[in-house]
Amino acid sequence: MLYAIRHVTKYHYDQDIQENVMEVRKHPISNDRQRCLTFSLSMDPEVRVFRYQDHLGNVVHHFDVPWAHHEVQIVGESVVEVRKPESNGNLSWDQLAKKVESHDFYDMLEPTALVDMATGFEGIDFKDFETPHDLAVALCKMVRAQFAYEKASTQVDSSSTLVMRQKRGVSQDFAHVMLSVLRQARIPCRYISGYRFSPEAAEVDTSHAWVEAFVSESGWRGYDPSRGVVTDETYITNCVGRDYADCPPTRGVFRGNAQSTLRYAVHVRPAEIPAREDQFVRF
Repeated sequence: MLYAIRHVTKYHYDQDIQENVMEVRKHPISNDRQRCLTFSLSMDPEVRVFRYQDHLGNVVHHFDVPWAHHEVQIVGESVVEVRKPESNGNLSWDQLAKKVESHDFYDMLEPTALVDMATGFEGIDFKDFETPHDLAVALCKMVRAQFAYEKASTQVDSSSTLVMRQKRGVSQDFAHVMLSVLRQARIPCRYISGYRFSPEAAEVDTSHAWVEAFVSESGWRGYDPSRGVVTDETYITNCVGRDYADCPPTRGVFRGNAQSTLRYAVHVRPAEIPAREDQFVRF
């Protein structure tokens, strides 16, 4: 499937700021199941943009606006080819343990500020599941059944324990909960920031977060705890990390005393369908 993605972020400051330094993560990665065929990043005001690849393989753009301004707009546009994930055999617990010993999964097994190890589901025993994949599927469905999707119920720095306690949040929160339990089971897993194409939701925000776990003979497999399903070719990976802190679409600092507001618009469509007008969401 060939998708066209447009991701617009607008910052407005209530008075002029003197300088703005920012990183941008809007460039979809290329891996064994998707290819980013084209990508462009446009800025207003126009500035020189640099890029580098971080230690997790994500493409990061960064820039500096060194003069007085009160607005910044960042537009990322890409065309990505995504194929259906391979359904190879699942690793056994013993096979996974050997993989963990022979591969460098340290970052994807340790707790973070957002994915702590105090999160858990009452009554769940890892030994009850025949394979790590079976545990991942069960966790995915548990989160879907026991948590309520509620915008503005958490903050970007809410921990998995807080989300577990209040039983509500958004996709990034549910991903953090699932990551916490998987890491307690010594299953390498990572946070995925990206997009999901849904014809039913084509006119609303289609940015999304989910989880990948190293449980298959072919490597990573995706799980979406927000929907309780294994991911398919409608999911487009933008960035991978230990948690959300590794994957924000934009992050930066500015010099000045202004208050800022953020609006964004995301549109994912089959590449042959014409683009539509941006529909902004206030963050």
